[in-house]
Amino acid sequence: MIDDSLIARAEAEILIYRSNPETTCKVCKSIATPFDMIDLLKQCEAPLYPAAPSLVPVVYHRCENCGFIFTTYFDEFDCEMWRKYIYNADYIKVDPEYLDVRPKKNSFFIDTLLSKKKSWVLGLDYGGGNGVTAETLREFGYQYDSYDPYGVSSIDNDRIGSYNFCSAMEVLEHASDPIGLMEDLVSMTNHDRLMVLISTCTTDGIVTNSQRLSWWYAAPRNGHISLFSKKALAILARKFGLEYRSLSQSEHVLTRNVSNKEFSSFWLRGRIFRRLKGMRNKLVRQ
Repeated sequence: MIDDSLIARAEAEILIYRSNPETTCKVCKSIATPFDMIDLLKQCEAPLYPAAPSLVPVVYHRCENCGFIFTTYFDEFDCEMWRKYIYNADYIKVDPEYLDVRPKKNSFFIDTLLSKKKSWVLGLDYGGGNGVTAETLREFGYQYDSYDPYGVSSIDNDRIGSYNFCSAMEVLEHASDPIGLMEDLVSMTNHDRLMVLISTCTTDGIVTNSQRLSWWYAAPRNGHISLFSKKALAILARKFGLEYRSLSQSEHVLTRNVSNKEFSSFWLRGRIFRRLKGMRNKLVRQ
């Protein structure tokens, strides 16, 4: 997997950082400086290095204003490079829940939140991987499509600009250009009324100057190259006229023209889901 081009890319970036360590935050455009380095082959799953580290350092920056943590190492990657080095045949080894387990969990979660609004929903699973989440929701009776530049897309062109609910589950942490990703997502959705459900772990209270990036979620091999704080997500939402609301450390909602009453109902159903999930997991462990 590791070839001379990947090593050369890391060496070139380090030379740049030594001469000028400051760069521009990809979310709020404030100053960001090098925060930590992670080996290119670090993965989320234990063990962190199934074979051995690559010895190719990936530098992550942290924004002084919004706390967004990101790397520029992958900024020049095109689709072919992403498929060759990250989203290749071995990706399932570093993300074993990718094919079936997580899509089914996501579809169950979304159904729990939306079951009372099923007739209202015209849904899009943005970054939907193999399309299983959208497929399962269609089996539940939803109108739901999937879009993924590296996976399955089932978009009906007549629906572009009309999607009023969008899920982006474990997607934003993979974005080398978060503003570009949100611009693409929003361009497909309804401009009058919208809810976007985002699943991505946030750094608040986890990544600190004393903890740095020992966090399991920071993992280049998994494609986790953008690590958001809640403040960074709120700023990103405002750039597109959306209101940011937090459900939990890892679940977030961006809305347009959704009342507080509607959101409160949505949020309550999310809390009930998490409580039931916790009780189920406890019973399984026993």
